[in-house]
Formats: sequence, C-alpha cells, structure tokens
Amino acid sequence: MENRSHTKSPHNTDGHIRFNAVGLAVFIVSLVIASGLLTASLLNRQTEPVAPPSKQVALSAPHAKPPGTIPAWGELITDDIDLEQPEEYVGFELAANKPPQWVFTGSTREQTRALLLACGLCTNLVGQELSNSMTTSTATIVRPTEQLLFDLKPAVRSKLYAMLARIPGNHYMEYPFCFPRESFRQWFGDGAKDSRLMAIVRKQLYRRGDGLCFSDVEFLMSKTTTDAERMEIVKLLSRQSAVLVRIHIRPDKDIEKLLGYW
Repeated sequence: MENRSHTKSPHNTDGHIRFNAVGLAVFIVSLVIASGLLTASLLNRQTEPVAPPSKQVALSAPHAKPPGTIPAWGELITDDIDLEQPEEYVGFELAANKPPQWVFTGSTREQTRALLLACGLCTNLVGQELSNSMTTSTATIVRPTEQLLFDLKPAVRSKLYAMLARIPGNHYMEYPFCFPRESFRQWFGDGAKDSRLMAIVRKQLYRRGDGLCFSDVEFLMSKTTTDAERMEIVKLLSRQSAVLVRIHIRPDKDIEKLLGYW
C-alpha cells in the first residue's frame, strides 16, 4: 500500500477556519460588541415598566418617582390653602361697636399734639381733633372724625398706627388684620369688584413691613347694617394662608419605622 502525506493549504475548506493575527483580533472585537448590544437589549426589556391600571395611574402619577433619598420623617406632600376664622372666634370683632379712638397713654394734650405732628398730620387737623379729645389723669384720647379717617394718606396712617401700636390701649393698631406681601390683591383683586365694605377697607389699608394692614375695625363696624354683614366682612378679613401637610406612603415603606419617628 502506498503511503502518501497530505499537506493542507491555508485556503483548504475542511471544516476549520483559520485567521492570521489581524483577522483574529477583528473577530474578537466584533464578538464583544455584539455581546454587549444583546445584553443591553435584554436588560432594557426586563426593566421596562409595565403600565398600571388607569385608576392607579390617576392616584399615584403625581408622586410616582421618589424624590431621591426619603428622610426619616417620610415623604411630605404640601398644599397651600386659605383659612377663615369660624364664627365662634369672631365675636370680639363683632363686639367692636364703640367709636374709633386713638389712646395716647401717659401723654398730655400738648405731648399728644407733638406726636400727631411728628407723624405727618397738618397743624389745622391736629387742632381740630384735639378740640374734641378727652384728657384723663393717665391718657389723652383722640376720637378721629370720619373725614380724617378717610383722608389720612397711607404713609401718614402707617407712621401713626405704628406709633400707636407701641402705646397701651390701641388693640387694633397692635394687632391689625395683616395681609403679607401680595396676598390682599390675590384674595380681593384690584378693587373692580369690591363690595361697599371692602371698598372702605381698601381705602384705609397701610403698609407695615412687606405687607398691608387694616386697623380701623370700629369704624368699619359702624358702617355695617346687619349681623350677617358684620360676620361676612370679619371672616373675609381674618383669612390666613396655611400649608396642609400630608405623608405619602409607598407600598414598600417601612410603616413601623415611620411610626417610630412620629
């Protein structure tokens, strides 16, 4: 039998693939890229969120994503709200049926004159008001006329009422109805739709800090005609901004830990 040796050519197709060094490197890099793309595709499919029922979307959509690390007190949700005093708490203002007065405790008539002039009132007005004032052993009481209360410029009213707020006996100057920043305009508009009483309030507003204040409650009450009207205007003036705080509890939240904090 004749023995023959067979030499295989590099291009021989006998079921084996042969590469040179460059070809092998290219082949390996291609495998790595293809493997990475396939893995990324599979991960995206596995982590794609499944759409919950429509009712659940409506309930949880505003807070679907946790805001980063949730603190120990929980995930708080806040809403700005407006509050009015209940009827049982407005009795003090409803009882303010005495004439308006400015009490200058510890001041004589001449000292009161000097204080009024220092606040910006003109000499004639001060003389008229003091002619109807009452002086006791402890104070000088000025009962301002309706015309004066309407004619006071905001800057003068602001300075005068700030001074009266520091003198005992002037409750509504010390504790006025206050409307921080732009809240008065936000609640009551620009005056185009003011009621008769609200027009009086707007006329007698004055600045204190960054807000507006109203102190002429006795005068305002004298312009009301019914208990219902008095109740309505006092509740409107006593409105306050507040924040309603709730805790959003997610399904995976540790309730016991949250209760332990609170």
